[in-house]
Amino acid sequence: MPRFDHGFDFIVSYSVFTHLELAEMDEFTAQLLSMLNPGGAFAFTFIDPHFRSWPDEYPGSNLRWRLDRMSPRVQKEAPAIEDRVRGWDCFTLIGDGDIYRGAGPLPDPGRYAGSEYHVFHTAEFMSRRFPSAEIRPPANYEMQHCCILRAN
Repeated sequence: MPRFDHGFDFIVSYSVFTHLELAEMDEFTAQLLSMLNPGGAFAFTFIDPHFRSWPDEYPGSNLRWRLDRMSPRVQKEAPAIEDRVRGWDCFTLIGDGDIYRGAGPLPDPGRYAGSEYHVFHTAEFMSRRFPSAEIRPPANYEMQHCCILRAN
């Protein structure tokens, strides 16, 4: 992370933490919070897999939306994948449908070089991880929730 000679009143991170392991998310969060001026805010987005972002137009969850855009094999397995992760509050979807509970280091990261990598967190998970945060639902027809952390 680059260092600056000044602080910031606002830092916004859109669709970054949806592709980072938890350790990286924690590291970047700490670094970015340290760059805020007193009273400043850091906002970042995350995708709640079980939330239905467009209930009037698309019947599935955010996870199902992602699965429906993957290979035909994954599309066919989508109901089973959704059943598997029901109740999970944090998981990673990689490559052609591999799922790992949590967002920690992968067992064989070289296997996924160049693959799509999506990390999902529920709003409840983010509330527990960042108890002082304000969690906002998706706005403006977006899929991603927003987590807002404020500097003291």
